[in-house]
Amino acid sequence: RVATATSSLPFGAASSWRQSRHLRAPRLRGPSARPALPGLGSYHIGDDDVDAEIALKRCDELRQQLLRVGSTLPRWNGRSPTEDNKLLWWFLRDRRLDVNEAAAKLLDCLRWRSAFRVDYLGPELFSREMRSRKAYLHQHRDIVGRPALVVIAQRHNLMERRLEQSCQMCAWFLEQTLDRLATEDPREVNGVENPDVEQAIGIIDLQNFSALQADLEFATFLVQALHNYYP
Repeated sequence: RVATATSSLPFGAASSWRQSRHLRAPRLRGPSARPALPGLGSYHIGDDDVDAEIALKRCDELRQQLLRVGSTLPRWNGRSPTEDNKLLWWFLRDRRLDVNEAAAKLLDCLRWRSAFRVDYLGPELFSREMRSRKAYLHQHRDIVGRPALVVIAQRHNLMERRLEQSCQMCAWFLEQTLDRLATEDPREVNGVENPDVEQAIGIIDLQNFSALQADLEFATFLVQALHNYYP
């Protein structure tokens, strides 16, 4: 789900969403990586009171539901989602360990990714959008350790953009952001707060915002993607 936050930087708005995935970037660990400052939002998903036995049991229940779909079950990054306990545990925590709800959301996500060809997106498909520099991943993480995706709204022009390419770039940037996040392994759940960063922060610069940036079609795509397909 999307949690809004107020930015202390000269940006109009900021939002952080709960995301996790296989680690492809250095993770921050230890107490020094987590400043004890109020109002910064969270960096980890779920309830730390759950133990590994319960976590693995819920993962097995979710796996069995997915297996009932059979050969039509879409793949996740080239492999069956039933083989990825971290992925199952990610969706379970998002749905508060409700197996039925987690299965429904994960299936919706898998089918959307397949139809939108998320695994095959790349800058060559939306080079014009990339040249606008309307979005980029910041080279530094925020003070809590979350990767930051920055959007410059005034560089988006409703009259000039091509909706399909804007949506493709949006999904690609979400995936690039996920690549910088950790994923909790249910086998390692021990009731202790996990120090790994599983969430990112999105910063939207609304300076000089006008009707040319009020793109309802694109905004609808973004909100639906975050709400329906990403924990």
